[in-house]
Amino acid sequence: MCSLIHFFFQQATVNNQPVQFSSGTFVLYDSTQRLFSRLMMAKNMQIHSDEHRSGYILRLRHFARDAIVSIWQRFSGHQYSIPLPFIYLRGDESSHFHERGTKYERWYDYPAYGADIRHGCLPNYFGHILFGDRIYIKPEEYGLQRFPHYIAHAGHYFRSVSQMFLCRWIDRWNTKLCVRDGIFHEWTDRIWIKQWEHILSTLTQVELRRMRDQALSNGIQEIYRQTLLFPSWPHVEEFRTKLEYHYGLDVSARKGNEIILTTEQLLNIQATCDSSTDNANSLL
Repeated sequence: MCSLIHFFFQQATVNNQPVQFSSGTFVLYDSTQRLFSRLMMAKNMQIHSDEHRSGYILRLRHFARDAIVSIWQRFSGHQYSIPLPFIYLRGDESSHFHERGTKYERWYDYPAYGADIRHGCLPNYFGHILFGDRIYIKPEEYGLQRFPHYIAHAGHYFRSVSQMFLCRWIDRWNTKLCVRDGIFHEWTDRIWIKQWEHILSTLTQVELRRMRDQALSNGIQEIYRQTLLFPSWPHVEEFRTKLEYHYGLDVSARKGNEIILTTEQLLNIQATCDSSTDNANSLL
């Protein structure tokens, strides 16, 4: 897993241009369908599972129960330990890519999973990998299995949501806050939303609100799809050209600034002197 994430960091590109990736989300179009199945195979081979803990409230209840049992066992002179799996179900405990389905589908059909990496081998001091079968992979600082990590993860989540809200709705935002080098989240840049909303207002009033809401929800791919509905309008054609120039061929497949990779692209990369690259290729 560590080799794979290092490999993704090395191969991060936007519009075929290498970028310095420090944090964010990778989206992998896996035509081989091997990566996610191997991760699930590893999960199913684990001795322990904590799927009964998955869920915001359930996880807090189990933390409280573990603390009570641990204190009781110590007073009784027994040692209490909780077996933690390497890969575990996070269900709908993820704020990323909610457009992959309804709440029911995100819980049962397309759930999120997590893997805690405790060996310090991930880049940039990350200690957790969030992933799902659509397939997205996001390195994070903290997972959810331990209470201190749960609290730290929640704090980071609220800071991120606050930042996203401010950057989306405040026009005169602080560029250092909203546009940071090496940050490639699936957030849609406010500048694209604002420009397209202005163009839409000159084209249609009947469908304006619905189309704007869809663009806010699904991001760049939806904005690009909507531009194709008005192919003959000069302002639309100019805007679409800007999108294509900025994002390249994957403009119709992205939500925001995530890094998009394909297995064909990765498997065709020549081996380097870094042994981690070879290990990562074996997973693909």
